[in-house]
Amino acid sequence: MERDRWERVKELFAEAEALPAEERGAFVAAASGEDDELREELLSLLDAHRGVAVRALDADAAAYFSGPLEPGAEGSLVGERAGPFQLERHLASGGMGEVYLGQRVDDFEQTVAVKVIRPGFDTGSLLQRFLSERQTLAGLEHRNIAKLVDGGRLANGSPWLAMEYIDGHPLTRWTEERDLDTAGRVRLFLQVCAGVDYAHRRLVVHRDLKPANVLVTADGTPKLLDFGIAKILDPEASAAGPELTVAPLLAMTPEYASPEQVRGETVTTASDVYSLGVMLYRLITGVQPYEFPTRAIRDIERTVCDDEPAPPSRVGELGRWAADLDAIVLMALRKEPERRYPSVGAFADDLSRCLDGLPVLARPASWRYRTGKFARRHRAGVAAAALVSAAAVAGLAGILWQAGIARGEAETSGRVAEAMISLFQEGDPWESDPGDTPVRVFLERNGAQALAGLEDDPRVQAELSAVLGEVYTRLEINDGARQLLEQALGRGVKPETEAEVLHWLGIVSRRQGDLAGAERLHRQELALSQRVRGRESREVVHALNALGTVFAKSPEGRWEEAESVWSEAMEIRERLFGPASAEVAESVGNLAFLRFSRGVAGREAGEEGAAQAHFDQAVQLFERAIAAYAAAYPAGHPDLATALNNLGMVKLRLDAADEARPLIQAALEMRLELLGEDHPHVAISWNNLGLILYQEGDFAGAAKAFGQALAIAEPRLGGSAAEVSQYRDNLAAAVADSQEEAGSTPEAAAGG
Repeated sequence: MERDRWERVKELFAEAEALPAEERGAFVAAASGEDDELREELLSLLDAHRGVAVRALDADAAAYFSGPLEPGAEGSLVGERAGPFQLERHLASGGMGEVYLGQRVDDFEQTVAVKVIRPGFDTGSLLQRFLSERQTLAGLEHRNIAKLVDGGRLANGSPWLAMEYIDGHPLTRWTEERDLDTAGRVRLFLQVCAGVDYAHRRLVVHRDLKPANVLVTADGTPKLLDFGIAKILDPEASAAGPELTVAPLLAMTPEYASPEQVRGETVTTASDVYSLGVMLYRLITGVQPYEFPTRAIRDIERTVCDDEPAPPSRVGELGRWAADLDAIVLMALRKEPERRYPSVGAFADDLSRCLDGLPVLARPASWRYRTGKFARRHRAGVAAAALVSAAAVAGLAGILWQAGIARGEAETSGRVAEAMISLFQEGDPWESDPGDTPVRVFLERNGAQALAGLEDDPRVQAELSAVLGEVYTRLEINDGARQLLEQALGRGVKPETEAEVLHWLGIVSRRQGDLAGAERLHRQELALSQRVRGRESREVVHALNALGTVFAKSPEGRWEEAESVWSEAMEIRERLFGPASAEVAESVGNLAFLRFSRGVAGREAGEEGAAQAHFDQAVQLFERAIAAYAAAYPAGHPDLATALNNLGMVKLRLDAADEARPLIQAALEMRLELLGEDHPHVAISWNNLGLILYQEGDFAGAAKAFGQALAIAEPRLGGSAAEVSQYRDNLAAAVADSQEEAGSTPEAAAGG
């Protein structure tokens, strides 16, 4: 609808709405004259406000559906046939259709949701709209979009379509019943984004995205519903007939509609970005970003187009992600379409960066984002930058979360914050003399000074020691980490922080070869976490994972103990986050690694049958982990790359180099894109590709790959590192075999 005409419709509607109900018909007839389309537009809007179609305006699933039609009631189709399906039970009523549970009655069993256009709505543009939905769904095939199964016409001529039956709950209800934390809600939302992004790439805009149109299954998979008002952007598809016109407010849900939608302007993919922003706001805060004073069009338009929403952190508990999530959500909710994220994929990528502790595009560059600037200048250091960003730079919320400081302890929080800020006022952690490791040198120069400044308050000093001890552990500065963590314990940290300190101290002990000490520390961590956080919590999972690693690394091969605690951790994660989550994928990967290790040990012991069984199980588990990571991170992720790499190495061990190569290459390409050209994990991928090429007999190609790995690792890890020695030995063997194959020797090649 053109802007001028829409303005005229709004003016007439406002006048008609102010009249007594019995006078509105005459007013509309006089105002519209011979313009039948205008008259229908006004009457449909007035009907919506009287309640005939008001369900299409409501945001909540409970309001969107009317009560069930009993069998035998007027309009009920229970007992009718829709193609091979019998309509067994009425499920819901939408704005123009009835939805029934259908059971297949021919050769095999199948349960579907059958949507039938309502009597009285099966003519003109509404019929075209229904048929458009059916055609739209037929072209969409994605795990997060309800799938079209079949379609046709009933005996009375009413069109119907059968969709995948989703036995689930609306998005917000599902998350609230499980009391998901902020990260869990965002990860679930990323799957919704994946479905919308898929549709956009196929030139389909949904135009009515809201929690009621997303059902989440028992296994945690969200499914997008109701593409009934989707707009096809493909000009060839649109050319098949005239553009459908629907009363604007009947083709949207105002609570989730973009400014351009409520103004009746052109709808694009940016409109769906906006609606997703509203959904995320509601998902992480529990409230809507706007409240309408009335349901009148003028109040809806004024609110959506003019009012600025409060940052989500002001109305919800967002934890350490508050600042980043505020920026991301508010960017998606910008009034001007061109100032929002350019695509749903870009929106999702920023959310993934937020969860991974990486700088987000929605945040302005500042001292807190110096790690982000460094990452763009020196991509090789992204892993270290992400670490320090999460532990020390990315904002006070992150710092205090890492230290485990509870709300209300304002004085302690403030002093730790001041101490962390003072570290970064002394210089730039990313700049140092050539040959040094910048972050390590910076911390060693300034950490002791920051701690000394807190000698008057041992409790605050202990909390800062704990934070720095974790940073040192992540950077593998093991001796310095042990000193800081033991200082934190000696100075009396809170129980929550004490569990974290025991965790990192156990990791340091394991790295230094003290497996007995590591086991003791992780058992203490587990007992304390269970007492403080409950038996099913993120902290308990961390303790179980760490304990399982100690068992798996044990020289006597404590496989059963490792599998027991890792399986327990996975079961807790499944209950907390759902089986398709990244957290569960990590646990599945742990169990896959364990099976792989047992297979290697069995083969070395000559137990070929048992070894093969373990390898087969490892393959199945790694494939499951890859599927879960791919669902959680559709745009790619370092953990997904690691899972691909690991499955490739299992295939190589099974002498299936042809199956291993695409996996290793996919991991390499993903790591190059995400981590940069000279990251240590990229070196691992180059080395593994070299192993495949070597096994295939391409010694020259293997030498190049091993050379790439060595060129990355040696400057970063030092010449004495175990990985560097391995890459150097691999390169020497490949060069020697390549020269031998070419008919020369190393001495001859050197002229000796």
